Amino acid sequence: MQLKSRFILALLILTFFGPVIAASIVYWQRAKLDLPSSNYGTFVQPLKIKLNNEATLEKKWTLLFVTAATCDADCQHKFYLLQNLRKSLPKDLDKIAILKTINKNISNDLKITTDAVLLVNPQGEYIMRYNDEINLTSVKKIRRDLKRLLMLSHAQ
Repeated sequence: MQLKSRFILALLILTFFGPVIAASIVYWQRAKLDLPSSNYGTFVQPLKIKLNNEATLEKKWTLLFVTAATCDADCQHKFYLLQNLRKSLPKDLDKIAILKTINKNISNDLKITTDAVLLVNPQGEYIMRYNDEINLTSVKKIRRDLKRLLMLSHAQ
């Protein structure tokens, strides 16, 4: 009888504290576990970004498209795809800005290549980078990342 009561008590304790212990182990050992990531872009250490030209970063989530000094037809098409990405999120249209800048206009030493897309948070910090070729497939993946970030950030 007493053994059965202790078993039930141990089972109740494991039921409530087991998930907490398991989550703690996963959290503290996540680097060793090599868990898959659900984002498309590459997260970077947040870094305040300043532009040397007249363009300013608004208090919105900003997709910063870094171009060469001259923007040819291919570059214009990529920027057009990014503008359509913004329009494809009508509920969050006022929370997202798209900005095109020349590589030399970024003041921080970020080692950014041309045709890169940077995601800048509302505080003006560059937090994510997209280096792949900008095409319809990659824009859909950027859209998924942005939608997830907007949902989780509760941005106003």
